[in-house]
Amino acid sequence: MILEKGDDSRAIVFVKARATCRALAKYLDEDLQKIGVKASRLYGQQTKGADEGMTEAVQTETLQKFRDGFYKVMVCTSVGTEGIDVPDCNIVISYNYSGDEITKIQMKGRSRKKGATIVVMGDEKQLEQEMINAYKANMMYKAISELKNINARAVEHKLKMFQTDEMQKLRYKTEYEKAKKSRRSEDDLEILCRRCNSMACLVSDVRKLGSQHFVIAKDFPSKITTKPHKSPKKYDGIEKKGKMYCKKCPLDWGIVADRDGVDLFILKLQCFKLRNMRTGIVSQHKKWLDVPYDVPELGLEDIPKFFRNETEENASPE
Repeated sequence: MILEKGDDSRAIVFVKARATCRALAKYLDEDLQKIGVKASRLYGQQTKGADEGMTEAVQTETLQKFRDGFYKVMVCTSVGTEGIDVPDCNIVISYNYSGDEITKIQMKGRSRKKGATIVVMGDEKQLEQEMINAYKANMMYKAISELKNINARAVEHKLKMFQTDEMQKLRYKTEYEKAKKSRRSEDDLEILCRRCNSMACLVSDVRKLGSQHFVIAKDFPSKITTKPHKSPKKYDGIEKKGKMYCKKCPLDWGIVADRDGVDLFILKLQCFKLRNMRTGIVSQHKKWLDVPYDVPELGLEDIPKFFRNETEENASPE
């Protein structure tokens, strides 16, 4: 193809991985030198483990040799989708490489010479993604074209309206966060079973670990019954192994999970109601973020409680 396009042609081949970039560049260089064409590689500067990146000096030298025609073919990763200006580049090949509509426009921009050829090579899934990207890119081109035809004052007016709307949304969000924060109090809350009002624990007995909220109260296990989970699995570093239920109702209270050999009793907030111990006000919440109490993260001071409970549970009677 490159010979058919003429002696001044240049070709860029886009690939996904550095290993592919190096291997394909080496293969093409060895194969194309039979017809007097040299190929090189281009990838990012970042070092990933034992995989060292290209230095800026090597990148600059490679690009210059490509522009000058010393290299007719350049195999590159996503680093080549932008910032490369080679007027003589008239062949762009995407080899098992897919991005989004922005990537497609950038890749197309690498071939600016009249009569340029763009080739996509990949499986059906990648080809389907390329068709979607092409559709979205065309929509962007149409939108830009329509925007250019709009009166400048009309555009300015719409932009001001949009900015005003966004600023108003930001103010509402800020005020909402302030109001929510102001509702936080130092009053402890009783966590009650939503169905039978049995007390599960206090909010002060709850700790956060990542996105999970669990009970550290010593007497909590005596208030529940447990059953093996129907679909045990691991997520967020914990192993979901059982379900827990109110001992009186029995209402589903959440799950029992294992983390490093320690049981975590993770509460399902929707199954409880909260009662302020000072005012007696009862409230219900779907998210812990909305609970008017700052639940602390699991701290070092909480660790002995776990080990103490584990030791007491496993100890044999004298």
